[in-house]
Amino acid sequence: MSAEPDRESADPRVSPLTDDVLSVDELSQYASCVAYSPSSDDLESANARHPQKQDGQQTNKQTWAARKTVIGGFFALMASFGWLNSMSIFLQCYRDDEQIATSETKIMWITAMQIFLVLVSGVFVGPLFDYYGPRGLLHVGTVLQVFGLSMPLMGTHIPQIIMCQGILAPIGSACVFHTCLCSVSTWFDNSQLAIALGITMSGTNIGGIVFPFVLRKLIADQALYIVIISCAVLVYAFMIIPSVLVRSNATHTGWRRPDISRFREPFTDHKFLILGCGSFIAYFGIYCPTIYIVQDAIFNGLDKDQAKYLVSMSSASGVLGRIIPAVIGDRLDDRDKLRHHSIYFVAIMSTAASIFAVWIVAHTHGQMIAFTVLYGFLSGAVMTMVPVCCAEISKSEVSMRIGLLFGLISFSALAGVPISGVVLGDGKTREQWAMMKIYCGVLICAGGIIVGAGRSFARAAQKRKRTELSSD
Repeated sequence: MSAEPDRESADPRVSPLTDDVLSVDELSQYASCVAYSPSSDDLESANARHPQKQDGQQTNKQTWAARKTVIGGFFALMASFGWLNSMSIFLQCYRDDEQIATSETKIMWITAMQIFLVLVSGVFVGPLFDYYGPRGLLHVGTVLQVFGLSMPLMGTHIPQIIMCQGILAPIGSACVFHTCLCSVSTWFDNSQLAIALGITMSGTNIGGIVFPFVLRKLIADQALYIVIISCAVLVYAFMIIPSVLVRSNATHTGWRRPDISRFREPFTDHKFLILGCGSFIAYFGIYCPTIYIVQDAIFNGLDKDQAKYLVSMSSASGVLGRIIPAVIGDRLDDRDKLRHHSIYFVAIMSTAASIFAVWIVAHTHGQMIAFTVLYGFLSGAVMTMVPVCCAEISKSEVSMRIGLLFGLISFSALAGVPISGVVLGDGKTREQWAMMKIYCGVLICAGGIIVGAGRSFARAAQKRKRTELSSD
């Protein structure tokens, strides 16, 4: 019994189905009918010959997905912080409405609770993002914001307003805010993260321009319930964009039992502790100028209608404040592992200096505008650098660490505004205003000193480590 001839060494004129010899015409017909199917070895060799083409296509897809995430995050933050920056308009309507008879203290607590919940919710949103990714959190955030903004239509009692616009809607904004920051951080390394987050967070400032402008136009001609409905519809329309564009580049594990040790680990890192401590103290005063700038301008004789545009001016300059320092930080020497900490330190100290040098002595229209523009730029840089610096010192669990850091500073943001209100009192004298401004400046400066000291100690430790390695 003869062995079957090998296919490669067999006579091509012999049919693989029979042992008959094919003629030339039959051989040509057979060859034209057989479909060639490349083997896996052929495919691997082809890919090996064109590796750059394969890698380039994958890189282009990732680059486009990263850019879409930044664009989606921009619109998400524009919607979420657009209505938050417009709350001064709603609160003024509540003050003027005779049916909502309430004290100034209760109204200020609404603002303080909004800031607190947006920041502290990062402790929960960060781990949820690690488990499930961005899509579900964005949907939940959209529903809570639209529902919370619309519910005051059912009644105008101050407890109902606090529950809806002071609790539910801010929690929705927190879901959107932290989810977008975490999603963007999954696509970029430290050399590009600052500019990516700066562009994303500049949406908060654009929202602070668009929403107040639209709402002021509506309030002049429409009833309050029309204004509330318009704001909710505007938020929903803008949130459609991030729900389509925002994606994560990380692997999400789904729900698992929370590991408490994950939350303890960052507090054993001295770099994280110093950054958190400095930011905690600085945030006692960082929001006060934004909240009181309009009231201070009116006290100094500026027309009420003109004073309202100071918020939009601050938001406009904040766009540049979020982007330009981020670009500078990314362009610094890559060998400096704490280069964004340097930008953060300069931004905090410059913010404190602007309060002492400009705001305390600002009494005229031009001086108030100058401080508003300057402070908007500097405070924008401060707020953008917080998550960037956290990512810079984190080797893993970046989303959770950013959430913990925002949760930590939320308590100072919650307490800082009411304390500044106590320091200001009734605000009828220049001495009261000066004391409140000094309170803000001192706390921001103290926070900056701690951040600067932490950066110096970390650099000294890195220098000693390099010296020891070189000596060995």
